[in-house]
Amino acid sequence: QVWFNSDNGAGIYLDNLKDFTKINLNYDIKNGSYKLNQSGINESSLGISTEGGQKLNSGYAWGKFSFNNDFLKGTRFNTQMLDPTRGVPYYVADPNLSDWKKQDYKLEMSVASKPLWNFLHAGIKAEYVSKSGAKQVDPRSEVYYYHINVKPGLVATFGNHSVGLNAVYQNLSQTSSTTNSDSEVNQNVYVLKGLGNNYIATVGGLQSLGMFLYKGNTLGGAMQYSYMFPFVKIFFEGSYDYKVEDVISAPTKPKKEGTISERVIGANVAVVVEEGSDFGRLNLSFKDSKTNGIEYVQVLDNTYEVQRWVDIYSSIRSTYNYREMAASFDFFRKSVTDYKWRAGVNTKYTSNDDLYIMPESNMKIENMYVGGNIRFNVPLGKSSALLIGAELTYKYNYNGKYSYNGAEPESVIITEFMTPDFVFMKTSYKRLGGNIALETKVGRTRMSLNANLLYYDPMNMEKSRVHSQLGLGFNF
Repeated sequence: QVWFNSDNGAGIYLDNLKDFTKINLNYDIKNGSYKLNQSGINESSLGISTEGGQKLNSGYAWGKFSFNNDFLKGTRFNTQMLDPTRGVPYYVADPNLSDWKKQDYKLEMSVASKPLWNFLHAGIKAEYVSKSGAKQVDPRSEVYYYHINVKPGLVATFGNHSVGLNAVYQNLSQTSSTTNSDSEVNQNVYVLKGLGNNYIATVGGLQSLGMFLYKGNTLGGAMQYSYMFPFVKIFFEGSYDYKVEDVISAPTKPKKEGTISERVIGANVAVVVEEGSDFGRLNLSFKDSKTNGIEYVQVLDNTYEVQRWVDIYSSIRSTYNYREMAASFDFFRKSVTDYKWRAGVNTKYTSNDDLYIMPESNMKIENMYVGGNIRFNVPLGKSSALLIGAELTYKYNYNGKYSYNGAEPESVIITEFMTPDFVFMKTSYKRLGGNIALETKVGRTRMSLNANLLYYDPMNMEKSRVHSQLGLGFNF
Protein backbone atom coordinates (compact mmCIF):
# COMPACT_ATOMS: atom_id res chain seq x y z
CA GLN A 1 0.00 0.00 0.00
CA VAL A 2 2.16 2.86 -1.25
CA TRP A 3 -0.48 5.01 -2.94
CA PHE A 4 -3.02 4.49 -0.17
CA ASN A 5 -0.83 6.43 2.29
CA SER A 6 -0.12 9.24 -0.15
CA ASP A 7 -1.99 12.54 -0.59
CA ASN A 8 -3.49 11.38 -3.90
CA GLY A 9 -6.72 9.41 -3.64
CA ALA A 10 -6.76 8.76 -7.39
CA GLY A 11 -3.87 6.32 -7.02
CA ILE A 12 -5.37 3.85 -4.54
CA TYR A 13 -6.53 1.61 -7.39
CA LEU A 14 -2.83 0.88 -8.09
CA ASP A 15 -2.50 -0.86 -4.71
CA ASN A 16 -4.90 -3.62 -5.80
CA LEU A 17 -6.88 -3.44 -2.55
CA LYS A 18 -9.59 -6.01 -1.85
CA ASP A 19 -13.10 -5.46 -0.52
CA PHE A 20 -13.12 -5.35 3.28
CA THR A 21 -15.00 -4.07 6.33
CA LYS A 22 -13.53 -3.48 9.80
CA ILE A 23 -14.88 -2.48 13.20
CA ASN A 24 -12.51 -1.70 16.08
CA LEU A 25 -13.07 -0.84 19.74
CA ASN A 26 -10.15 0.58 21.73
CA TYR A 27 -9.52 1.63 25.30
CA ASP A 28 -6.32 3.56 26.04
CA ILE A 29 -4.81 4.46 29.40
CA LYS A 30 -1.76 6.66 30.05
CA ASN A 31 -0.26 7.08 33.52
CA GLY A 32 2.86 8.70 34.86
CA SER A 33 4.61 11.98 35.62
CA TYR A 34 7.02 11.88 32.64
CA LYS A 35 4.94 14.20 30.46
CA LEU A 36 4.37 17.73 29.26
CA ASN A 37 2.52 20.06 31.65
CA GLN A 38 -0.47 20.19 29.31
CA SER A 39 -0.83 16.39 29.23
CA GLY A 40 -2.68 14.59 31.98
CA ILE A 41 -1.04 12.70 34.81
CA ASN A 42 -3.74 10.15 34.00
CA GLU A 43 -5.42 9.95 30.61
CA SER A 44 -8.07 7.57 29.36
CA SER A 45 -9.65 7.28 25.92
CA LEU A 46 -12.50 5.14 24.66
CA GLY A 47 -12.80 4.90 20.89
CA ILE A 48 -14.64 3.14 18.10
CA SER A 49 -13.87 3.12 14.40
CA THR A 50 -15.39 1.57 11.30
CA GLU A 51 -13.53 1.23 8.02
CA GLY A 52 -14.26 -0.29 4.65
CA GLY A 53 -13.17 -0.45 1.04
CA GLN A 54 -14.83 -1.69 -2.13
CA LYS A 55 -13.88 -2.08 -5.77
CA LEU A 56 -15.93 0.00 -8.23
CA ASN A 57 -15.34 -1.62 -11.60
CA SER A 58 -11.78 -0.45 -12.28
CA GLY A 59 -11.88 2.14 -9.51
CA TYR A 60 -11.92 1.91 -5.72
CA ALA A 61 -13.66 3.62 -2.78
CA TRP A 62 -12.52 3.68 0.85
CA GLY A 63 -14.01 5.31 3.92
CA LYS A 64 -13.51 5.46 7.68
CA PHE A 65 -15.37 6.89 10.67
CA SER A 66 -13.89 7.17 14.16
CA PHE A 67 -15.06 8.56 17.49
CA ASN A 68 -13.01 9.08 20.66
CA ASN A 69 -13.98 10.20 24.13
CA ASP A 70 -11.03 11.39 26.22
CA PHE A 71 -10.60 12.28 29.88
CA LEU A 72 -7.42 14.00 31.07
CA LYS A 73 -6.67 14.39 34.78
CA GLY A 74 -4.06 16.71 36.24
CA THR A 75 -3.22 19.11 33.41
CA ARG A 76 -1.75 22.62 33.82
CA PHE A 77 -1.13 25.69 31.64
CA ASN A 78 -3.85 24.99 29.10
CA THR A 79 -6.96 27.11 29.45
CA GLN A 80 -8.50 26.86 26.00
CA MET A 81 -6.75 24.57 23.50
CA LEU A 82 -7.90 21.09 22.53
CA ASP A 83 -4.46 20.45 21.08
CA PRO A 84 -1.90 22.95 22.44
CA THR A 85 0.91 21.24 20.47
CA ARG A 86 -0.51 21.90 17.00
CA GLY A 87 1.90 24.76 16.28
CA VAL A 88 0.08 27.96 17.31
CA PRO A 89 1.98 30.04 19.93
CA TYR A 90 -0.97 32.35 20.70
CA TYR A 91 -3.23 30.91 23.38
CA VAL A 92 -4.25 31.32 27.02
CA ALA A 93 -2.63 29.46 29.93
CA ASP A 94 -3.21 29.31 33.68
CA PRO A 95 -1.32 27.41 36.41
CA ASN A 96 -4.37 25.82 38.07
CA LEU A 97 -4.40 22.02 38.18
CA SER A 98 -7.41 20.88 36.17
CA ASP A 99 -9.10 18.03 34.34
CA TRP A 100 -10.25 18.10 30.72
CA LYS A 101 -13.05 16.26 28.95
CA LYS A 102 -12.80 15.96 25.17
CA GLN A 103 -14.39 14.15 22.27
CA ASP A 104 -13.77 14.06 18.55
CA TYR A 105 -15.36 12.73 15.37
CA LYS A 106 -13.39 12.01 12.23
CA LEU A 107 -14.66 11.14 8.76
CA GLU A 108 -12.22 10.10 6.02
CA MET A 109 -12.70 9.04 2.43
CA SER A 110 -10.64 8.24 -0.63
CA VAL A 111 -12.11 7.49 -4.07
CA ALA A 112 -10.49 6.62 -7.39
CA SER A 113 -12.52 6.62 -10.60
CA LYS A 114 -12.47 4.04 -13.33
CA PRO A 115 -9.96 4.73 -16.16
CA LEU A 116 -10.60 7.72 -18.40
CA TRP A 117 -9.22 7.24 -21.94
CA ASN A 118 -7.60 4.01 -20.67
CA PHE A 119 -4.75 5.76 -18.87
CA LEU A 120 -6.09 8.49 -16.53
CA HIS A 121 -7.75 8.12 -13.13
CA ALA A 122 -9.42 10.97 -11.25
CA GLY A 123 -9.94 10.85 -7.51
CA ILE A 124 -10.40 12.71 -4.28
CA LYS A 125 -9.24 12.35 -0.72
CA ALA A 126 -11.14 14.19 2.02
CA GLU A 127 -11.23 14.47 5.79
CA TYR A 128 -13.64 16.12 8.21
CA VAL A 129 -12.76 16.46 11.91
CA SER A 130 -14.98 17.88 14.64
CA LYS A 131 -13.75 18.24 18.22
CA SER A 132 -15.13 19.68 21.43
CA GLY A 133 -13.91 19.87 24.98
CA ALA A 134 -14.26 21.56 28.35
CA LYS A 135 -11.82 22.47 31.10
CA GLN A 136 -13.24 21.46 34.47
CA VAL A 137 -11.73 24.01 36.91
CA ASP A 138 -11.89 27.84 36.98
CA PRO A 139 -10.98 29.51 34.75
CA ARG A 140 -12.95 26.94 32.76
CA SER A 141 -13.61 26.92 29.05
CA GLU A 142 -15.69 25.37 26.31
CA VAL A 143 -13.86 24.78 23.04
CA TYR A 144 -15.16 23.79 19.60
CA TYR A 145 -12.92 22.93 16.68
CA TYR A 146 -13.37 21.65 13.16
CA HIS A 147 -11.38 21.30 9.99
CA ILE A 148 -12.14 20.03 6.53
CA ASN A 149 -9.41 18.90 4.19
CA VAL A 150 -9.95 18.19 0.48
CA LYS A 151 -7.38 16.78 -1.95
CA PRO A 152 -8.54 16.32 -5.56
CA GLY A 153 -6.06 14.46 -7.72
CA LEU A 154 -5.19 12.78 -11.03
CA VAL A 155 -3.00 9.78 -11.81
CA ALA A 156 -1.80 8.88 -15.31
CA THR A 157 -0.38 5.42 -16.07
CA PHE A 158 1.99 4.64 -18.94
CA GLY A 159 3.04 1.00 -18.89
CA ASN A 160 4.92 0.44 -15.62
CA HIS A 161 5.12 4.17 -14.90
CA SER A 162 2.50 6.13 -12.92
CA VAL A 163 2.53 9.89 -12.35
CA GLY A 164 0.20 11.70 -9.99
CA LEU A 165 -0.67 15.27 -9.10
CA ASN A 166 -3.05 16.59 -6.45
CA ALA A 167 -4.08 19.86 -4.84
CA VAL A 168 -4.70 20.49 -1.13
CA TYR A 169 -7.15 22.81 0.58
CA GLN A 170 -7.94 22.93 4.29
CA ASN A 171 -10.16 25.21 6.32
CA LEU A 172 -10.16 25.20 10.12
CA SER A 173 -11.95 27.06 12.86
CA GLN A 174 -11.74 26.99 16.65
CA THR A 175 -13.74 29.01 19.17
CA SER A 176 -13.11 29.05 22.89
CA SER A 177 -14.96 30.94 25.62
CA THR A 178 -13.58 31.22 29.15
CA THR A 179 -15.70 31.79 32.28
CA ASN A 180 -15.68 31.24 36.04
CA SER A 181 -18.10 29.05 37.92
CA ASP A 182 -17.37 31.10 41.05
CA SER A 183 -18.31 34.62 39.95
CA GLU A 184 -16.98 36.10 43.20
CA VAL A 185 -13.36 35.22 42.41
CA ASN A 186 -11.60 36.56 39.31
CA GLN A 187 -8.85 34.43 37.77
CA ASN A 188 -5.59 35.72 36.31
CA VAL A 189 -4.43 34.06 33.09
CA TYR A 190 -1.46 34.44 30.76
CA VAL A 191 -1.91 35.18 27.05
CA LEU A 192 1.11 33.53 25.45
CA LYS A 193 3.05 34.99 22.53
CA GLY A 194 5.80 32.41 22.12
CA LEU A 195 8.77 30.98 24.06
CA GLY A 196 7.38 32.24 27.38
CA ASN A 197 6.61 35.83 26.37
CA ASN A 198 3.11 36.81 27.52
CA TYR A 199 0.84 39.39 29.01
CA ILE A 200 -1.51 38.95 31.97
CA ALA A 201 -5.30 39.12 31.58
CA THR A 202 -8.26 38.43 33.86
CA VAL A 203 -11.25 36.14 33.57
CA GLY A 204 -14.18 37.69 35.42
CA GLY A 205 -15.22 41.25 36.15
CA LEU A 206 -15.82 44.13 33.76
CA GLN A 207 -12.56 43.63 31.84
CA SER A 208 -12.89 39.87 31.48
CA LEU A 209 -10.97 38.15 28.72
CA GLY A 210 -13.23 37.57 25.72
CA MET A 211 -13.73 34.67 23.36
CA PHE A 212 -10.78 33.53 21.24
CA LEU A 213 -11.37 32.69 17.57
CA TYR A 214 -8.90 30.79 15.38
CA LYS A 215 -9.40 30.86 11.60
CA GLY A 216 -7.01 29.18 9.19
CA ASN A 217 -6.65 28.17 5.57
CA THR A 218 -4.10 25.92 3.89
CA LEU A 219 -3.26 25.65 0.20
CA GLY A 220 -0.82 23.22 -1.29
CA GLY A 221 -0.17 20.32 -3.55
CA ALA A 222 1.80 17.15 -4.09
CA MET A 223 3.17 15.11 -6.95
CA GLN A 224 3.86 11.38 -7.06
CA TYR A 225 5.74 8.91 -9.20
CA SER A 226 5.85 5.12 -9.06
CA TYR A 227 7.47 2.39 -11.12
CA MET A 228 6.64 -1.30 -11.13
CA PHE A 229 9.41 -3.86 -11.67
CA PRO A 230 8.50 -7.57 -11.68
CA PHE A 231 9.20 -7.93 -7.94
CA VAL A 232 9.87 -4.32 -6.87
CA LYS A 233 7.67 -1.26 -6.55
CA ILE A 234 9.24 2.21 -6.15
CA PHE A 235 7.22 5.21 -5.03
CA PHE A 236 8.12 8.88 -4.52
CA GLU A 237 6.05 11.81 -3.30
CA GLY A 238 6.92 15.46 -2.83
CA SER A 239 4.57 17.97 -1.21
CA TYR A 240 4.28 21.67 -0.43
CA ASP A 241 1.73 23.35 1.87
CA TYR A 242 1.26 26.96 2.92
CA LYS A 243 -0.97 27.88 5.84
CA VAL A 244 -2.16 31.16 7.36
CA GLU A 245 -4.03 31.19 10.66
CA ASP A 246 -5.37 34.27 12.46
CA VAL A 247 -6.00 34.43 16.21
CA ILE A 248 -8.62 36.99 17.27
CA SER A 249 -9.97 37.79 20.73
CA ALA A 250 -13.37 39.34 21.48
CA PRO A 251 -14.89 38.72 18.01
CA THR A 252 -17.62 41.35 18.56
CA LYS A 253 -14.83 43.94 18.77
CA PRO A 254 -12.08 41.98 17.01
CA LYS A 255 -8.55 42.36 18.35
CA LYS A 256 -5.74 40.47 16.63
CA GLU A 257 -3.64 38.46 19.07
CA GLY A 258 -1.40 37.19 16.29
CA THR A 259 -1.09 35.41 12.97
CA ILE A 260 1.01 32.47 11.88
CA SER A 261 2.22 31.74 8.36
CA GLU A 262 3.59 28.25 7.92
CA ARG A 263 5.42 26.65 4.99
CA VAL A 264 5.85 22.88 4.98
CA ILE A 265 7.92 20.88 2.45
CA GLY A 266 7.79 17.10 2.57
CA ALA A 267 9.14 14.12 0.67
CA ASN A 268 8.56 10.37 0.99
CA VAL A 269 10.17 7.39 -0.72
CA ALA A 270 8.94 3.80 -0.46
CA VAL A 271 10.56 0.71 -1.94
CA VAL A 272 8.63 -2.55 -1.71
CA VAL A 273 10.27 -5.86 -2.60
CA GLU A 274 8.27 -9.09 -2.81
CA GLU A 275 9.74 -12.36 -4.02
CA GLY A 276 8.78 -15.88 -3.04
CA SER A 277 8.02 -16.09 0.67
CA ASP A 278 9.80 -12.84 1.58
CA PHE A 279 8.46 -9.32 1.65
CA GLY A 280 10.40 -6.16 2.51
CA ARG A 281 9.58 -2.47 2.66
CA LEU A 282 11.92 0.52 2.97
CA ASN A 283 10.52 3.96 3.86
CA LEU A 284 12.39 7.26 3.80
CA SER A 285 10.80 10.59 4.73
CA PHE A 286 11.77 14.24 5.09
CA LYS A 287 9.85 17.22 6.48
CA ASP A 288 10.88 20.86 6.78
CA SER A 289 8.54 23.37 8.42
CA LYS A 290 9.11 27.10 8.80
CA THR A 291 6.58 29.17 10.76
CA ASN A 292 6.50 32.92 11.28
CA GLY A 293 4.66 34.44 14.23
CA ILE A 294 3.24 37.87 13.30
CA GLU A 295 2.15 40.35 15.98
CA TYR A 296 0.26 43.65 15.68
CA VAL A 297 0.30 47.11 17.17
CA GLN A 298 -3.33 48.25 17.40
CA VAL A 299 -5.28 51.21 18.76
CA LEU A 300 -8.95 51.31 19.68
CA ASP A 301 -11.05 53.60 17.52
CA ASN A 302 -13.73 54.96 19.89
CA THR A 303 -15.60 56.81 17.19
CA TYR A 304 -19.36 56.59 17.72
CA GLU A 305 -20.82 53.49 16.05
CA VAL A 306 -17.33 52.28 15.05
CA GLN A 307 -15.67 50.89 18.21
CA ARG A 308 -12.99 48.74 16.61
CA TRP A 309 -9.31 47.97 16.85
CA VAL A 310 -7.22 49.46 14.03
CA ASP A 311 -3.89 48.03 12.85
CA ILE A 312 -1.02 50.50 13.11
CA TYR A 313 1.88 48.15 12.50
CA SER A 314 2.61 44.45 12.12
CA SER A 315 5.85 42.50 12.00
CA ILE A 316 7.33 39.03 12.39
CA ARG A 317 8.20 38.70 16.08
CA SER A 318 8.99 34.99 16.27
CA THR A 319 10.09 32.11 14.05
CA TYR A 320 9.74 28.35 14.52
CA ASN A 321 11.75 25.91 12.42
CA TYR A 322 11.24 22.15 12.55
CA ARG A 323 13.05 19.48 10.55
CA GLU A 324 12.51 15.73 10.55
CA MET A 325 14.26 12.90 8.71
CA ALA A 326 13.19 9.29 9.17
CA ALA A 327 13.96 5.84 7.79
CA SER A 328 12.51 2.42 8.46
CA PHE A 329 12.80 -1.10 7.08
CA ASP A 330 10.32 -3.92 7.70
CA PHE A 331 10.79 -7.54 6.69
CA PHE A 332 8.06 -10.20 6.53
CA ARG A 333 8.55 -13.95 6.24
CA LYS A 334 5.31 -15.08 4.65
CA SER A 335 3.28 -18.23 5.17
CA VAL A 336 0.51 -19.67 3.02
CA THR A 337 -2.20 -17.31 4.34
CA ASP A 338 -0.35 -14.71 6.42
CA TYR A 339 3.20 -14.21 7.75
CA LYS A 340 5.29 -16.38 10.06
CA TRP A 341 7.20 -13.51 11.59
CA ARG A 342 8.14 -9.93 10.91
CA ALA A 343 10.91 -7.63 12.09
CA GLY A 344 11.72 -3.98 11.62
CA VAL A 345 14.25 -1.27 12.40
CA ASN A 346 13.69 2.48 12.35
CA THR A 347 15.44 5.75 13.04
CA LYS A 348 14.35 9.38 13.16
CA TYR A 349 16.10 12.73 13.59
CA THR A 350 14.20 15.82 14.76
CA SER A 351 15.36 19.40 15.14
CA ASN A 352 13.56 22.40 16.67
CA ASP A 353 15.06 25.87 16.28
CA ASP A 354 12.73 28.54 17.69
CA LEU A 355 13.39 32.26 18.14
CA TYR A 356 11.50 35.16 19.70
CA ILE A 357 13.16 38.17 18.12
CA MET A 358 12.76 40.95 20.72
CA PRO A 359 13.35 40.54 23.59
CA GLU A 360 15.48 37.74 22.18
CA SER A 361 14.65 34.28 23.48
CA ASN A 362 15.46 30.98 21.83
CA MET A 363 15.01 27.24 22.13
CA LYS A 364 17.00 24.59 20.26
CA ILE A 365 16.50 20.85 20.58
CA GLU A 366 17.96 18.00 18.51
CA ASN A 367 16.93 14.39 19.13
CA MET A 368 17.72 11.06 17.52
CA TYR A 369 15.48 8.00 17.82
CA VAL A 370 16.62 4.45 17.04
CA GLY A 371 14.41 1.41 17.46
CA GLY A 372 13.58 -2.12 16.47
CA ASN A 373 10.64 -4.50 16.70
CA ILE A 374 9.77 -8.13 16.09
CA ARG A 375 6.53 -10.09 15.98
CA PHE A 376 5.71 -13.78 15.68
CA ASN A 377 2.55 -15.37 14.30
CA VAL A 378 1.89 -18.69 16.08
CA PRO A 379 -0.90 -20.81 14.53
CA LEU A 380 -3.46 -22.29 16.94
CA GLY A 381 -5.31 -24.84 14.89
CA LYS A 382 -6.76 -24.12 11.45
CA SER A 383 -8.63 -20.89 12.20
CA SER A 384 -6.82 -19.18 15.09
CA ALA A 385 -3.44 -17.61 15.75
CA LEU A 386 -1.53 -15.97 18.58
CA LEU A 387 0.58 -12.92 17.67
CA ILE A 388 3.32 -11.91 20.10
CA GLY A 389 5.61 -8.93 19.62
CA ALA A 390 8.14 -6.69 21.33
CA GLU A 391 9.84 -3.37 20.58
CA LEU A 392 12.67 -1.24 21.91
CA THR A 393 13.34 2.43 21.13
CA TYR A 394 16.12 4.71 22.32
CA LYS A 395 15.81 8.48 22.22
CA TYR A 396 19.12 10.30 22.41
CA ASN A 397 19.35 14.06 22.86
CA TYR A 398 22.57 15.67 21.75
CA ASN A 399 21.61 19.35 21.76
CA GLY A 400 19.27 21.28 24.01
CA LYS A 401 19.18 24.96 24.93
CA TYR A 402 16.46 27.30 26.19
CA SER A 403 17.16 30.97 26.92
CA TYR A 404 14.46 33.42 28.02
CA ASN A 405 15.46 37.09 28.12
CA GLY A 406 12.09 38.69 28.67
CA ALA A 407 10.91 40.99 31.45
CA GLU A 408 9.72 38.35 33.95
CA PRO A 409 12.16 35.44 34.30
CA GLU A 410 10.61 34.53 37.69
CA SER A 411 7.10 34.18 36.26
CA VAL A 412 5.42 30.79 36.74
CA ILE A 413 5.19 30.61 32.95
CA ILE A 414 9.00 30.36 32.84
CA THR A 415 9.78 28.48 36.05
CA GLU A 416 6.87 25.99 36.12
CA PHE A 417 5.79 25.71 32.47
CA MET A 418 8.41 26.49 29.83
CA THR A 419 11.50 25.23 31.66
CA PRO A 420 10.04 21.86 32.82
CA ASP A 421 8.58 21.25 29.35
CA PHE A 422 11.94 22.03 27.77
CA VAL A 423 13.60 19.53 30.10
CA PHE A 424 11.00 16.93 29.08
CA MET A 425 11.57 17.48 25.36
CA LYS A 426 15.35 17.21 25.58
CA THR A 427 15.53 14.26 27.97
CA SER A 428 16.84 11.00 26.55
CA TYR A 429 14.84 7.86 27.25
CA LYS A 430 14.38 4.23 26.41
CA ARG A 431 10.95 2.87 25.53
CA LEU A 432 10.07 -0.77 25.98
CA GLY A 433 6.97 -2.26 24.44
CA GLY A 434 5.12 -5.50 24.09
CA ASN A 435 1.96 -6.63 22.35
CA ILE A 436 -0.12 -9.74 22.17
CA ALA A 437 -3.16 -10.54 20.04
CA LEU A 438 -5.46 -13.51 19.67
CA GLU A 439 -7.07 -13.86 16.26
CA THR A 440 -9.75 -16.36 15.35
CA LYS A 441 -12.05 -16.90 12.41
CA VAL A 442 -15.75 -17.62 12.82
CA GLY A 443 -17.40 -18.23 9.47
CA ARG A 444 -16.38 -15.33 7.24
CA THR A 445 -15.61 -13.03 10.17
CA ARG A 446 -12.15 -12.68 11.70
CA MET A 447 -12.11 -11.48 15.30
CA SER A 448 -9.06 -10.17 17.16
CA LEU A 449 -8.46 -9.34 20.81
CA ASN A 450 -5.25 -7.44 21.44
CA ALA A 451 -3.29 -5.77 24.21
CA ASN A 452 -0.36 -3.34 23.91
CA LEU A 453 1.95 -1.88 26.53
CA LEU A 454 4.59 0.87 26.25
CA TYR A 455 6.89 1.89 29.11
CA TYR A 456 8.89 5.14 28.97
CA ASP A 457 12.02 5.24 31.14
CA PRO A 458 13.78 8.64 30.96
CA MET A 459 17.49 8.93 31.69
CA ASN A 460 18.56 10.67 34.91
CA MET A 461 14.98 11.32 36.02
CA GLU A 462 12.89 9.62 38.69
CA LYS A 463 9.84 9.68 36.48
CA SER A 464 8.19 7.27 34.08
CA ARG A 465 5.08 6.82 31.97
CA VAL A 466 3.03 3.81 30.92
CA HIS A 467 0.73 3.64 27.90
CA SER A 468 -1.54 0.61 27.74
CA GLN A 469 -4.20 -0.27 25.20
CA LEU A 470 -6.88 -2.92 24.87
CA GLY A 471 -8.64 -3.54 21.56
CA LEU A 472 -11.33 -5.68 20.03
CA GLY A 473 -11.64 -5.89 16.26
CA PHE A 474 -13.83 -7.54 13.66
CA ASN A 475 -12.89 -7.98 10.02
CA PHE A 476 -15.71 -9.01 7.68
